[in-house]
Amino acid sequence: MDSFYTLKLKRFFDLSLSVILIVFFSPIMILAWLAIRVTSRGQGFFISTRIGKDEKPFRLLKFRTMYNNSSGGLLEERAYKLAAEGILLKMESDPRVSPVGKFLRRTSIDELPQLFNVLAGSMSLVGPRPLLGFMIEGIHERKKRLSVLPGITGYWQIYAREKNNSAKEMLPYDLRYIDEISLQKDIKILLLTINVVLSGRGAF
Repeated sequence: MDSFYTLKLKRFFDLSLSVILIVFFSPIMILAWLAIRVTSRGQGFFISTRIGKDEKPFRLLKFRTMYNNSSGGLLEERAYKLAAEGILLKMESDPRVSPVGKFLRRTSIDELPQLFNVLAGSMSLVGPRPLLGFMIEGIHERKKRLSVLPGITGYWQIYAREKNNSAKEMLPYDLRYIDEISLQKDIKILLLTINVVLSGRGAF
């Protein structure tokens, strides 16, 4: 199938399925938002600027899982030190994460608002993980990696989610997906993602 038609079909698939999933998960998302607002101060959502297709920045939407006053201190310093090295901002037993946030992360409910990113066209259901700007600087084949929409899930999430990889270590998974991109692959990855989410592997 020609890549033009592949991407057109992919967008139709993303749009159709994201609408269905938003309707299906809307009660869970409402309850998650309420739980966050009731148990800690601050907004229910966390918005982060990420780099999308063709290096265009976009606002990624997630449920807030950390306390509103979690910035500052040695933990914050450590997190940004890891980020500067390209490591994902994840720490096990992070005290900045609220009890509700821990549950949302373990069940991946915190990622559900990204369905609205898919609906808006800034993300795809399946694709390379969306990264912060400084994480992609100096990455080999950066242009190729950013030639497709970032995804909620992808090869990294189903094969290496439990590893706190750097952006460079994630690159082979991203490039493999781009080389093999097809609607059939997207469906397979989505089905495998269900098993990963249910197992809770790598979620913290």
